[in-house]
Amino acid sequence: MKTGRIIEKWSGPTWLNSVVVSKNNKFAGICRKIGNNNNENVDKLIIFDLSKKRTAFSTNFTCSGAALAISDDGSKLAVEYFFDNQYYTKITLFNTADPFGKQSINFETWFYPHAVAFSPDGSVLAAGCSMNEICFLDSSDGREIYRMKAHSGISALAFSQDGTLLAASSNWGLISLWAVPPFTNGARQNQVSPISAYTPGFAWDFNEDGNFEGWGEQDWQAVGLKDLLVKNGVFSATSLRPNPEMYSNEALGLDASKFSRIEINMRVSVGSYAVIYFNHASGDWDEAKGKHFSITLDNEFHSYIIDMGDVASWTGIINQIRLDLADATGAKIEIDYIHMLP
Repeated sequence: MKTGRIIEKWSGPTWLNSVVVSKNNKFAGICRKIGNNNNENVDKLIIFDLSKKRTAFSTNFTCSGAALAISDDGSKLAVEYFFDNQYYTKITLFNTADPFGKQSINFETWFYPHAVAFSPDGSVLAAGCSMNEICFLDSSDGREIYRMKAHSGISALAFSQDGTLLAASSNWGLISLWAVPPFTNGARQNQVSPISAYTPGFAWDFNEDGNFEGWGEQDWQAVGLKDLLVKNGVFSATSLRPNPEMYSNEALGLDASKFSRIEINMRVSVGSYAVIYFNHASGDWDEAKGKHFSITLDNEFHSYIIDMGDVASWTGIINQIRLDLADATGAKIEIDYIHMLP
């Protein structure tokens, strides 16, 4: 970059399918796609020594669908890729120093996922290892030390700088954040839900003043409510009757097989319980399409996670969601956010 001198040049029908660079800028991992087909072992997997400005290692490879990760110190390269007609995923771990020793781990995954990430100290490799699971591997020998159920279509993983959090994204738009389980002294606690999750179109945070994000925008979407306002990151309203109703926008297109829970962070001054209702394209509302949940009245915000997965009619494509309160005349209702969770 300082002189503009070409260090290495590849000609012909070629492009870089994946590139990762170590945090210390010593090594890069490159998956170089060659040609316009998906033939096996015609591409190149390359370990590039950035200090010496030369290719340190190169081998024939299949780059289509491959995911790469390199440890912060540049000593290890991990590659997750399809093999056996894309029904299985293989992870290969390489040392970036001569003799570039490698080891392979096989997972049955059915098309997805392909995502890998090293912990900041390089001791743990996180990888998508089934339709909806994340595996944590000992990077020294590939041994699986923990497996966590997450969500389908995992497409990318990343650790926080201190290694305590793991972010995961899906190929259908979900972004989730997980606490990394402890791996010492045999303490392996199961984690059943992410710390937070966000999906564009299926998360309402009310962070823009005056933007109702499709909730209560029309008169028919705010039944028995007055003084609707979005300000300072909170949706607020006052109830005029015992059972106020607040509706989302229609045509959500929410796939019930991918989202089974709803998280609502809110504060309510008066009421006995709340209900989440939903409908399909027919627009019908009834008790068979609803889930009651308890609320706390202590003048504090509380996060409520409503599991819709045990509601028999929570299937197919959800058209619209509705939030009701019971015995809530005069209630001040304040909602921080509404998130759909897997």
